[in-house]
Amino acid sequence: MVVVDNSENIEDLNEAVIARDLKLSVLVGVNPEMGRTGANYKDVIPLANLVHSKPGLQLKGIQCYAGIIQHINSFEERRTASLSVMQKAAELFRKMTASGLPMEIFSGTGTGTFDIDSEIPEVTDF
Repeated sequence: MVVVDNSENIEDLNEAVIARDLKLSVLVGVNPEMGRTGANYKDVIPLANLVHSKPGLQLKGIQCYAGIIQHINSFEERRTASLSVMQKAAELFRKMTASGLPMEIFSGTGTGTFDIDSEIPEVTDF
């Protein structure tokens, strides 16, 4: 399984797995608006549709990892920050599911937020 966040990577992966007669599970990376990785929110659904259209790729869901939040010392500040990011991504996950995309996985929690992110029903990391 891999995480993608741009169309060129999707095209390249599809070509590579087709050439090897394989199928690759894919998550679309969501940028938690922290300048790390992932596609901007407005680009996630078009990228997911592109993945879903490729014969060598199998869309499984999204990943939204906000790593810097893991290191916030105050539990309440960490909780507020993580829930803000993950609830926004959960809304996107619900929208994608409602549109008919095969959304099985919503990943992104970490060691510092697993006990917080478990409050969001859509998160599947547990």
